[in-house]
Amino acid sequence: MKGRAQQARPAGSGQSTRRSPLREHGFAIASAWRVVMQYRFTTVMSIALMTIAITLPGLLYGAASTHRMLANQWANSGEFTLFIKLGTPPPAIDALQTRLLTEPRLKAVYFIDRALALEELLTELQIPKLAIGDSNPLPHALIATLASDTDPDQARTMVKALSQEPIVDSVSADFEWVERFRALGNLLEIGGLATAVLLGVGVVLIVGAMTRTLVDQRREEIDVLKLVGATDGYIARPFLYAGGVEGLGAGLVAALLMSVIFWLLAPALNTLLGGYIDGPVGPLAAPPVLWAVMLGTFGGLLGAWLGIRFRLREIDQLIED
Repeated sequence: MKGRAQQARPAGSGQSTRRSPLREHGFAIASAWRVVMQYRFTTVMSIALMTIAITLPGLLYGAASTHRMLANQWANSGEFTLFIKLGTPPPAIDALQTRLLTEPRLKAVYFIDRALALEELLTELQIPKLAIGDSNPLPHALIATLASDTDPDQARTMVKALSQEPIVDSVSADFEWVERFRALGNLLEIGGLATAVLLGVGVVLIVGAMTRTLVDQRREEIDVLKLVGATDGYIARPFLYAGGVEGLGAGLVAALLMSVIFWLLAPALNTLLGGYIDGPVGPLAAPPVLWAVMLGTFGGLLGAWLGIRFRLREIDQLIED
């Protein structure tokens, strides 16, 4: 009996006749494929749950990337408008514009004539000029564009000082809402990171639970392998590969799903943001797609490793008892 048991020992049991490492891994991959195919419903359910857990953070990443792109473009074009008091003589306006042009925190300063502004407004509203006669309630204006490296606090201080100018009636600052928009983006990124961590833990737990189920379904086979001296590594290897296959499959499906969703949303985003960004919104970038595949595979391997390790410990304790 002892001789028969020694002859029946599988690779990894410590015998001198053990298979080569390459053959061992090939045998484990074949065994993992049999496990995947034998329990197809469990595998499909696991891949579906992991796909959802990977796709949601990926979509949040894409939304945060688009938000960051918009915030950067708008931040580089921050503007504020100085509305000049009615009746201000042109030399005073020219003097203020000349002084602003020497300000290093400003990139450009443009003068908007009140007559031209009224003409553009009437054209946009499709109102005939005869409807308002010779009256023009609009003031002259100076539009100043901030330099890209201007600190927001310095910009606010400058705007506050300019609002005290004798010929300035009021100031309209467009860059303040950009700062709020950027703060919203930071909140979106933090929320996306927290969601990714939570769902990443969920992926590991899902694969771990599925692996424990597979181990229990093959309990008799594992007990026999234990009796003939198979190591835990030899027993666990097919389940690890099965978990890796599930994670890889989920990562590929999630990457494809994210690409399709962003491809479908791109025309609508271009229509919505066409007047606010320079250029179209492109397809989903490569980094989130690659990360989806890598994280799916890693999560599948880690979950399978945790599930098989703790379950084999429980089986060893039951055998010893």
